[in-house]
Amino acid sequence: MLTSRVLSVEPSADAMVVMLRADVASLADADILGDLQAVVAAMREHQSTNVVFDLSQNDFLASSLLEAVREVGQLVQGAGGRLALCNVSVTGREILHVVRFDTLWPILPTRSDALTHVRA
Repeated sequence: MLTSRVLSVEPSADAMVVMLRADVASLADADILGDLQAVVAAMREHQSTNVVFDLSQNDFLASSLLEAVREVGQLVQGAGGRLALCNVSVTGREILHVVRFDTLWPILPTRSDALTHVRA
């Protein structure tokens, strides 16, 4: 498992789970975007093309987090993988709907559901 200041990455052979370790509302954009490089490196190291973002630690989704999800989503798509979001708060769902991320990637209730989806 890779752990940085903001993100925790749990790699496996067929999917990686990215989880926020802190409430992103209290962090600088540079913190999240800097840790994004660690996620990309873990994807390459473990050759994971499937990613689950577990957002259970955050009620609010800052723009820097959305940018990180978008960038990882593009990498996943380019590699022929799948991305899913899970454990999203009501407020987080509203934000994802407004920015239309809910049309790009599924939002599932649990990590187990998201892992099943990306592995299918």
